[in-house]
Amino acid sequence: MIQFCVARQTRRGGSYAGLKDRVSLLCVDGNFLAVHLRLRDYMNRAAIIATIVASILSFPSLSLAASDAEIGGSGDKMSGAFRCSTYAQLFHDQKEQQRLFQIGLKAGRDYVEGLKSRDDPTSELLTFIRGASTDFVVGQMYESESTHAYDEIVKYQNGLPLNQWLDAPAAKTQAELTYNKSNCSLIQ
Repeated sequence: MIQFCVARQTRRGGSYAGLKDRVSLLCVDGNFLAVHLRLRDYMNRAAIIATIVASILSFPSLSLAASDAEIGGSGDKMSGAFRCSTYAQLFHDQKEQQRLFQIGLKAGRDYVEGLKSRDDPTSELLTFIRGASTDFVVGQMYESESTHAYDEIVKYQNGLPLNQWLDAPAAKTQAELTYNKSNCSLIQ
């Protein structure tokens, strides 16, 4: 199924020091995903678009070189590997962290190259992705996924903000539990 998404950015607040923007994606088939991003005033449009791409991994994309399922699978694999890499880093397993990062990096490159090969001249998102290097876009996705995974462990419990963030020993325990619960060791 082909999905065309349009990104819309609206500014909230007046100061550039704590600028908060809301970036929304509206897809033709009726799916709507609102992504709230804290955007720094030094971020350029390409960086913003790259961050948006990280948050739409669940949307399948067309590629001339690969099927929708292959592209979507690469995006899911990348996302899972980057998150699990962060969990492993939090419980100090550097070997597993590196293994998962390398898997995510390869899957991310495949995903971005699949997006870039898509033939849709009307897509503003693809125009910006094509203008940036593959590794830059994958790096933005890594940053987004790892920040989300870290926040999930340290700042939130069951999706609700904690009154006090977890200290290092508690975060280590929680990261290991989440790693095991997510079956991260099975990612190949």
